[in-house]
Amino acid sequence: MSQSSLVQYRNLTQNYTKGPFKKSKITIHHMAAVLTAKQCIDRFIPAQRKASVNYAIGYDGSIGQGVLEENRAWTSSNSTNDKQAITIEVSNSVKQEPWPITDKSYKALIALCIDICKRNVITSVYYDGTPAATLTEHRMFAATACPGTTIHNALVSGQIARDINAGFSKPKTIGYTIDGLDYSVVFEPTFYKTKYPDLVQAGLTANAQLWQHFVMFGMNEARWAHPEFDVKKYRAAYIDLESAFDDDWYAYFRHYVLCGRQEVLKGQRAPFM
Repeated sequence: MSQSSLVQYRNLTQNYTKGPFKKSKITIHHMAAVLTAKQCIDRFIPAQRKASVNYAIGYDGSIGQGVLEENRAWTSSNSTNDKQAITIEVSNSVKQEPWPITDKSYKALIALCIDICKRNVITSVYYDGTPAATLTEHRMFAATACPGTTIHNALVSGQIARDINAGFSKPKTIGYTIDGLDYSVVFEPTFYKTKYPDLVQAGLTANAQLWQHFVMFGMNEARWAHPEFDVKKYRAAYIDLESAFDDDWYAYFRHYVLCGRQEVLKGQRAPFM
């Protein structure tokens, strides 16, 4: 497995579990300190620390590495997550709430995540507040406030996922259209099969199979098939739509594709996600 070429400092610790493990997630932490990448990485060298991280990002935007990507870093208090995830510690700019980070740190974080995704064939990322998502956080697995208010809010709002996904080319769709309307804004196959393991268990793994299931069953079951569109939240947010469509879930999907998305983008409807 390759390592990031963005790394400016590498000091590998012995605090890790040897792989190789297939990586499909990214877990973002905060340092609760103001440090350079080197300072953070060096803190994980002593064996008695019994902790480590794959990458660290300093307040100055510097990037360091302490554990090779194919190995499990001891970062998130959860073996299952850390075997699947590449973990990143991000320095704060101030050592107090809301635990902010610098623009340099944020830009380095997004660049590193894009690089990780490209090399590990992660075609899109999303955060939904559960350990099943491609973006996870320490507070899911332990009684901690990590990754701090600033990074947590950027995850919840979808900002981090959007900035990462915007940084690498999307796979070409197979034509997610119905009656000439493009449903790719409500259907993303990787998200869909990750969100619903029953689909994979049923042998539905190809994009065309997942799309067919979504059209025949998923929409009528109000399944969440795109990280930026939850049809249940869409219905709950707008009384006029619920009055018009009631339990016709397909109608909500069609309305969003036809005009709802543009109405939200133009500020004609309040955000619902």
